[in-house]
Amino acid sequence: MRKRIFALAVLVVLVVLGAIYLFSSGHSEIQTYTDQDHGFCVDLMKDQFMIETTSNDEGAEISFLDKNIQSKYPEWTGTVFTIFVYDRDVVEENPFDVLDGPTYLGESDRFYYGVYFPTDVNYPPEEPEAAEHYEELSEFARDRAAQSFSILP
Repeated sequence: MRKRIFALAVLVVLVVLGAIYLFSSGHSEIQTYTDQDHGFCVDLMKDQFMIETTSNDEGAEISFLDKNIQSKYPEWTGTVFTIFVYDRDVVEENPFDVLDGPTYLGESDRFYYGVYFPTDVNYPPEEPEAAEHYEELSEFARDRAAQSFSILP
């Protein structure tokens, strides 16, 4: 009798673990985004982000946008996070010491790096599916992307 109860308990645990795996596997695949021009890499959820780079005299802003929002609601930016890159030859001191908003990530021989997570709404709030997807990517970005950021040698 105890063997049957134990076998049934093991079966229930396996079914629950399988369901969790199947449910979470939709967005759990990770890919590393490498930006050779600016010398860094960061982990992203595979096929969930669109990358937009804006350059200026001091460096660049690399924005990571919710691909779902960009395709369905182009009037919304869907910006999940932005990595700021400042050229050390142009800016003499670390700009993140005086900037309010972006968080300093590190520096290389060529660049200063920082990350910014927007506080404004970047998705249509009346669309629950879009809001849920954006929030999922935002949570991932805060937990994983910022932690995985690394400067290329």
